[in-house]
Amino acid sequence: VIFNMWFHDVGRYRGANYSLLTNLFASHLKLSTNGRDAGKTVLLIVLRDCDDDCPPEEIQDSLLRDIESIWSKIPKTPELSPKQLSDFFEVGF
Repeated sequence: VIFNMWFHDVGRYRGANYSLLTNLFASHLKLSTNGRDAGKTVLLIVLRDCDDDCPPEEIQDSLLRDIESIWSKIPKTPELSPKQLSDFFEVGF
């Protein structure tokens, strides 16, 4: 899955369309609870119009915090509640 966003929208829930990630995570979990092994999905984050003054590591850290926060808020069944984002997704930049 490729998630394309503007650099200036990092950290902005609505501006960055983080709601799409919420839907993606919920759908992926639904597949898992229906007995289908959805496997690990690659989530590639693509940023447009990056500011050269901001180190890439800081941007990645900020995005990972946002993504993990979204993941933690997704309702999960008791058997999936201990699962981490990395159990289902391989995040790349």
